[in-house]
Amino acid sequence: MKKLKYMMQRILKMDYGRMWETAKEVHKRTGKNTLLVLIDIIKTGLKYQAGYVDYLDFELYNVPESKRGTFVTRGVNNAYVAKFNSKEKWDTLDNKVNFLKFFDGYHGRGWMDLEASTYEDFDAFLKKYKRIAAKPVDGICGHGIDFYDYEEGMDTRKVFDTLMANQQYLAEEYLIQNKDVSVLHPMSVNTIRVVTIQKDGNIRIPFVCIRVGNGKSVDNLNSGGFAARVNIETGIVETPGVGKYNRVAETHPITGVKFEGFKIPMFDQVIELAKTAALHIPELGIVGWDIAILEDRPVIVEGNQFPGHDIYQSPAFLGPEQIGVKPLFDKLIKELEA
Repeated sequence: MKKLKYMMQRILKMDYGRMWETAKEVHKRTGKNTLLVLIDIIKTGLKYQAGYVDYLDFELYNVPESKRGTFVTRGVNNAYVAKFNSKEKWDTLDNKVNFLKFFDGYHGRGWMDLEASTYEDFDAFLKKYKRIAAKPVDGICGHGIDFYDYEEGMDTRKVFDTLMANQQYLAEEYLIQNKDVSVLHPMSVNTIRVVTIQKDGNIRIPFVCIRVGNGKSVDNLNSGGFAARVNIETGIVETPGVGKYNRVAETHPITGVKFEGFKIPMFDQVIELAKTAALHIPELGIVGWDIAILEDRPVIVEGNQFPGHDIYQSPAFLGPEQIGVKPLFDKLIKELEA
């Protein structure tokens, strides 16, 4: 019944203009008839709860019908979140100030809520930490983040007023990452995404990847960065880097460092931190944790109660088998519910 309800909602809310543009893009890539592609997009959406973005990102037009049901699509991901995550707790992760308060001791950085502070407080904060990140309390995908370095004689009042005007109410100490992680891309803090599924104190981890910046100070794919899948047992990167629109990089275009084979430092501690964080908020059973590795320890940058499913199933991650991660997710969930 829930699946039928979801399908009806999707039919009513479908953006047919965007779907047509997607069909034209697939035609450009493959030469397939645009109208037939559009029909396939709609059919795939209704049968597998896949959005047109899923269809393009996962290159489902190249995936045989027999394997499309193995993908965690938009609708499948929504169902996981609805099943495991209490809406009453979403704001604990959505609101960055709430997150920093709730996970005090896990995030490893000084911070300030400018709405609850004075200019004098901010002036002292900037002078103390020298380099800070300023961001909206509800920002996503690295949008709205600016960095400021304190210099003797600078107009800190002007900086404060600018942040208030831009609604960048959260100021954070800038994290200095481990030098072994910096070799991939020193301009950004390159985070490890660890997805946890938790029920009754038991935890499973279906997916880990590293996200790496590319010429900018953030590591998000929407800002040009890359993701590479990490082996959950060894902490070794096992795929090339993949950027937005499935662009594949064997080596980082700026540093020349090869993605595949890169060893994540302190990986056991990274996994343990993700598990500890998951147990700290049991009302959210499925979370994507973004973890930075400092010189002496890993710390949590943020948690995502709606972990992006798009990052799981890049064609470069799946290889020629073209098997999605849904069977793995379902297997781990079944273990937790046994």
